[in-house]
Amino acid sequence: MANDDSVPEPAPGGGGTGSYWAAVAGLVLLVGIVGFALVRRQSPQPAEPRASVETPAAAEPTLIKAEVPGLLSPEARIMTERYRCVCGCDDRLSVCTCENTPGSRDMKEYVEELVTAHKSIREIDRAMIERYGEQVMFSEPE
Repeated sequence: MANDDSVPEPAPGGGGTGSYWAAVAGLVLLVGIVGFALVRRQSPQPAEPRASVETPAAAEPTLIKAEVPGLLSPEARIMTERYRCVCGCDDRLSVCTCENTPGSRDMKEYVEELVTAHKSIREIDRAMIERYGEQVMFSEPE
């Protein structure tokens, strides 16, 4: 005799609690995607770019002119490692950025002039000592 209150047997091929939870997960995922799309759709869109104010045709753009300090040739940059800045900071000339006179800017320009004139290391050392004194040398002159 069959009892009507009994739990039915699962159908062949699955159909148990695993497929139930998979369906619930799919439904939750679907609701999340739809909700995200609706919220995204209702968010304010970026404003349209405003029309620029037109300037008169006669107005010219203002050019800014600036010198980049310390642009040395590679040879002059290497030579500045040999000398001490005479501004009082006691740094190597290659790293000092003072604007005193005499200072690193003047000294670097002078080294660049000497290197451009194809002077030897000894000649450059002697010229630096003549101009700035013995204290300019970090190492013994060649």
